Amino acid sequence: MTLTYHGYDPLNRTKFVGYNTVVNGGVTSYESSTSYEYDAGNRMTQIVDSAGGTITEVYDNLDRLTSETTAQGSITYGYDNANRSTSVQVAGQPQLTYSYDNADRLIQIAQGASSVGFSYDNVNRRTSLTMPNGVSASYDYDGDSRVTDITYQFGTNTLGNLTYSYDQLGRRTQLGGSFARTSLPGAITTAAYDAANELTEWNGTEISYDANGSMLSDGSNVFTWNARNQMATLNGVALQYDALDRRIKNATGNSFLFDGANAIQELSGSTVMANIWSGGLDELFQRSDSNGIVVPLRDGLGSTIALVDPNGNIQTTYSYDPFGNTTTSGAASMNPSQFTGRENEGNGLYFARARYYSPVLGRFVSEDPLGFRGGDANLYAYVGDDPTNETDNVGLERKWYNLGQGYRAGRDRFDEGAGTQFEIHVYKGDKELGIVKGDLGWIGKHGEAAARPAGIPDEVLATINGINVNEMRANGSLGPKGTKDITGALDGAGRGYLRPGRMLGVLNVISIITGEMAAAADEKRLLAGRKNLTDVDKKRIVCEHARIPERPDYVDTTLGPMPDHAVGCARWQANGDDWM
Repeated sequence: MTLTYHGYDPLNRTKFVGYNTVVNGGVTSYESSTSYEYDAGNRMTQIVDSAGGTITEVYDNLDRLTSETTAQGSITYGYDNANRSTSVQVAGQPQLTYSYDNADRLIQIAQGASSVGFSYDNVNRRTSLTMPNGVSASYDYDGDSRVTDITYQFGTNTLGNLTYSYDQLGRRTQLGGSFARTSLPGAITTAAYDAANELTEWNGTEISYDANGSMLSDGSNVFTWNARNQMATLNGVALQYDALDRRIKNATGNSFLFDGANAIQELSGSTVMANIWSGGLDELFQRSDSNGIVVPLRDGLGSTIALVDPNGNIQTTYSYDPFGNTTTSGAASMNPSQFTGRENEGNGLYFARARYYSPVLGRFVSEDPLGFRGGDANLYAYVGDDPTNETDNVGLERKWYNLGQGYRAGRDRFDEGAGTQFEIHVYKGDKELGIVKGDLGWIGKHGEAAARPAGIPDEVLATINGINVNEMRANGSLGPKGTKDITGALDGAGRGYLRPGRMLGVLNVISIITGEMAAAADEKRLLAGRKNLTDVDKKRIVCEHARIPERPDYVDTTLGPMPDHAVGCARWQANGDDWM
């Protein structure tokens, strides 16, 4: 059995994690280890990993990440006064700049003389996307905001299109258009499973596992695993991961510089092999490598269906069966971004960040790192066996919530640094509107604070806030209801996001509490420091959750001065329904 040691500082922050702990003659050793450093603002500033190198992070006075440095390189970030990302700079590349409209919607990403442009309709659905080579995509939707048509053009030339139909439950029932090239998988003669949902035999091939439930061989590939249950070698080639579990070296020996979760450069040693221009998670806009510049065309799942050169000519096409078995036609390409935007390893596997996915088997080759916390009894299942409607770009089971009124949310859990974290991705139909992450509230792609997407009904916001609070309680960042593990003041709840920052374990009390009842009041009644919670039941919820002591004086407590809500709670508890 592999033992993992966790060490903490006096503030209960994770300081050290040792993997595969061995004690021999009073001396403790580890297969690998990770240590964490924090600044006075409780921000993680450095992570030193014995296997993956050092990550150093720098923040500004508003807790925004301004630079990240790894062994692969450095990235710097800029922001405007509205906390929106305005620039990303990588050494050796022209700076990426971001522009927004008055509704806080991203309308352009520029790099040198090239740019990507975005247009939206009145309900914030993307209606067009213009790529760096001039190829444009237009999007049509039905009444439930589900995409029904994607058409690609270069000038007046239509390159192709995709159409989608749905049933009453929102499931895709038909795919059409000139780019529709879905194939069917081959017939399976035999398959066998054990009580742990391990696939032990497939089409006459025996499949073996280690004691952790990780596959050792699928009949074509051979795997070994490290003490963190990461794939250590693939067919004898060593892989490498950094302290944030990002794979920084693949089976070809190339390494990667990351901008958040997306690779922004591919390197061989110190030589840049490819520059990768992305938007959202796995949303590739352009790849430039020794074969030239290509722009991907994507389907409704985010899968690359074609690569287009700077002159608007289709060079390479891809087709997939429902679970992602991939067929490539046309010119050879080094582009690995294929099924759902993930990396095709070229050996029948896709790298899905937390683990590897086999489209041949239609399942992951190791268990969900979150175990049953991921929400599925089958720890190997891929998107609940619904690959024509759902995607999993992080290798962790996504739990879906129906928010009503055409909205839905997908909750992703993942291990980040010192513990389990989560993100709630909010959609209307097929269009992702934004991301909510714990006490950070609404965030952008770099983890910076972002404005709440416009137009989301109060009832839907209330459900999102409830999910967010429940997830914080589940991962321990928010104590059980009625505890006083809270600090800070309401900041920006009326604008739809909480106090910006990347702090671990620092909670924003009244913001979180008010978030649970946000749908019950409009924005003006929830602004910070206002004594205008006129409904007694709402006041009771605030006070009950905060467990405010029954006294009005907070000035001399260790928590420091509290906002008017807290003082009001104390006075209200002492004076009944008379809100002071």
